[in-house]
Amino acid sequence: MLTNSRHRAGRMRIKIDTMNLLGVRPMREEFILKETANRPNAFRLGFVGFDHAGCQFVQKCRESIVEQHRRLVDFDEFFNLRISSASAKDCSCIVAAIGTETTAEQLTSLFSASPSCNWKIVIVPQDAWTEAKAETWHQMADTVLVIGQIPTGAADFCTLLSTAFLPGLIGLDYEDYRTTLSDATATGYLLHGDANGIAAATQALVKQPGATRLAQTKRAVFAARVELDTAMCDLADAMEILSNQLPDTANWIFGAVRWKGMENQASIRCIIML
Repeated sequence: MLTNSRHRAGRMRIKIDTMNLLGVRPMREEFILKETANRPNAFRLGFVGFDHAGCQFVQKCRESIVEQHRRLVDFDEFFNLRISSASAKDCSCIVAAIGTETTAEQLTSLFSASPSCNWKIVIVPQDAWTEAKAETWHQMADTVLVIGQIPTGAADFCTLLSTAFLPGLIGLDYEDYRTTLSDATATGYLLHGDANGIAAATQALVKQPGATRLAQTKRAVFAARVELDTAMCDLADAMEILSNQLPDTANWIFGAVRWKGMENQASIRCIIML
């Protein structure tokens, strides 16, 4: 059963480079989310933020993960996950959230110090995105993701991750995410939908302004949270809605977990790669 994160959060140390206050070098903040179950390939996910925007994204991810742990403390099936201040260099996956002042050298230093990392993700705020820098980011990372509002983007990103830790109606795991979203030439975008019932939530997702990109999707991961009595036919309806929006050539996967406290509600989050 998951350890209560309300207590762990109080002991967690977040690294902040205070030299930024003197204008010497940018802020940096990091934490890791690690699976403590006794398994051969225990999951370790590192979050590293650079500059104000990147640090804010990492902070919001930490808050979102802690809140999810609180809500799921009664799930016996949930892997034993802990938040730690250990270095991200020992992680299998590193999420590097950057800002407008983040340099290529900073990312190079981070990734080169992480030989065990097999999935490098760069999170870029919309206002930091430039085509000139995009080529460099794609050369360094396996997945480049552009986000709009940082609090919403961080929460949606962490909600997507929950399906990698929970056995579900339709289960996804780390390798499903990594192999589907790794593309050195594509750029990822987040979408979300919330409503009463998974089919309605999916309809809400495809009606978002940014959902016009669905027709151009090369790869995608969709992750749904549904109420406890959701039937497989309801999920089939949601997948049919998505199938009608996506190109026949798109490589996409769909996962769904039952979520306590979702009575008459459902949510769906996705990353689409263009």
